[in-house]
Amino acid sequence: MKLLLPTNLGVAVAFASLFLASPARAAAPALGREDLAPVHKLANTMKGQLECNPVEPGVAPPAANVEAAAEYAHIAGMFAFAAQHYPADEKGDRVSQINALIDDASLAYERAYDCAPSLSNAFYLLRAIELLGSRVVHLVQVEKLDESAPRVQELVARRDRLRDKLPSPPQCPVCIKCETCPKPPPPPSGYRGLYTGRLALSLGLGGGQARLGGERAGVIGHLTLRTAFGARFVLGKQERHLLTAGLHYALQAGLSYASDSLPAARPPRPSAIHQAGPYLEYAFAPHPHFSVHGHLSLSISAGVVWFEAAGGLRNLGFSSLTPGGGGAICTLRGVLCARGHGYGSVLQKNSLTGYDLTLAVDLFRVTDALLARRDR
Repeated sequence: MKLLLPTNLGVAVAFASLFLASPARAAAPALGREDLAPVHKLANTMKGQLECNPVEPGVAPPAANVEAAAEYAHIAGMFAFAAQHYPADEKGDRVSQINALIDDASLAYERAYDCAPSLSNAFYLLRAIELLGSRVVHLVQVEKLDESAPRVQELVARRDRLRDKLPSPPQCPVCIKCETCPKPPPPPSGYRGLYTGRLALSLGLGGGQARLGGERAGVIGHLTLRTAFGARFVLGKQERHLLTAGLHYALQAGLSYASDSLPAARPPRPSAIHQAGPYLEYAFAPHPHFSVHGHLSLSISAGVVWFEAAGGLRNLGFSSLTPGGGGAICTLRGVLCARGHGYGSVLQKNSLTGYDLTLAVDLFRVTDALLARRDR
């Protein structure tokens, strides 16, 4: 195309700035060839001087490319300005000349995107698509050209090519629909899914003393085997509080018996105290590897103690309701605990009071630790 090209480039810059800054372009004053020629000349001159190295999508472009992208966008605005205000008295094929300006503008916008390709710079392509689409509508509705006309199809082809070049917006994995998407892992099942951290099975070994009241009062020294099974409930957001409820059983195997009239001696026959009943325990864990426990229990205690008296064997049988309680200090995430337990009968006849100290291991905490190590 041919335009008269005055040398006043300051006028060109002023007109280009007016186009880029003014949102009400339809109200712009009519311009002649002498007004638009500097804009067209400046745009062509700048286009020939700009360069930028190709950049792969997703790679940060150098600073020079970012600056070049902005300059190409300014050039595209100049071409679009010249196309919008193309003088009506210009000689030649006016439709083809305006099409050429729109084509130059779309190429400059595309070049701006190529200098710094990214999702945030996709507006360069969108602006070019908008220019081409508006021109196609004008050719069909105003110029009355057929949609299959070569002049229309050229612009449509360029517009569609730029649409295909638009980057895809990021999608979260949940939003993507596909036939070959990997299936999410199934929820844990078995012990790992249903019982991890929710059960307690304590097994402790130690010793203590029990005192029998009544007519045949005496003291039993015993070996203690104490076990407890219950459900665990972790409380609080920081999981520092723990509540456990279940059943306990203790076997107090007699090692010695002594009374006011009999010296301490080993029972001539096996002697034992059996205790069983419900318990409730609360624990506070200021640190994952350390916790302090307190518990209450209600036990039914029964047993038989054998001893020698007056040259023969005697035995003392007893049963009683013995509420009790105690505490524990645990470490290794609750695996190992030092426990103390005391109890006392609520009946006066053949009353039973005592205590025991045990070192206990929680078998379910051991299982949980082994599974956690395997998952690492």
